[in-house]
Amino acid sequence: MKCLIKNYTTEIPVKQIVAEIQKILSENGASAIAIEYHDGAITDIFFKVKRNGQELPFRLPAKVEGVYQALWDGREEWEYSRYGAGWRQQAERIAWRICKTWLEARVIRYNIHAVESWRKLSAS
Repeated sequence: MKCLIKNYTTEIPVKQIVAEIQKILSENGASAIAIEYHDGAITDIFFKVKRNGQELPFRLPAKVEGVYQALWDGREEWEYSRYGAGWRQQAERIAWRICKTWLEARVIRYNIHAVESWRKLSAS
């Protein structure tokens, strides 16, 4: 397995990662959160955040196929037959962990910007 992707060793279940994402969203002003499934797997999280009097909709997709291809593309056919299902589950965990990391970074960036704006207003 190539180790080019963040969180590639995660063993945290997808449902736990999604619950962590929901907690981050709810603690940071999300007014609605919805989860989309395809064949029993979580594919997207939709949420709304109110900013400046407007509700802004967002979609947070897990790019499971991209992670799967990046880590296991070019393997022998017997490897896919033997390990493919486990690899798919691992790709799903990695993809959602990447989403959580990205969301945390965006929330931190937004909060820092809000504090800086408040400081500028207070200094005036």
